[in-house]
Amino acid sequence: MRPKSDFEEASNYETSNSVEIVVADTSPLNYLVQIGCDFLLPILYQRVFLPPAVVSELRHSGAPPAVAQWVSELPDWVRVASPREAPDSKLS
Repeated sequence: MRPKSDFEEASNYETSNSVEIVVADTSPLNYLVQIGCDFLLPILYQRVFLPPAVVSELRHSGAPPAVAQWVSELPDWVRVASPREAPDSKLS
């Protein structure tokens, strides 16, 4: 376990969790985990959904050790779920 940081004191503050869910992308999660600030997500959001493709990217063999450990034991507030709709072809 890492020592408690000043940022973790934020978890002592009552929040409204006004946003119930967020669908996360790889890069923000990757960096939040690497800097030890992933604890902020459940303070801001009730649930974080990860598409299977994001989980696959986080499990890449070149992932930093902290990220590999995090994705191997996902927190309770993380759910892996496939998108219900096909991506917009205009975004490709």
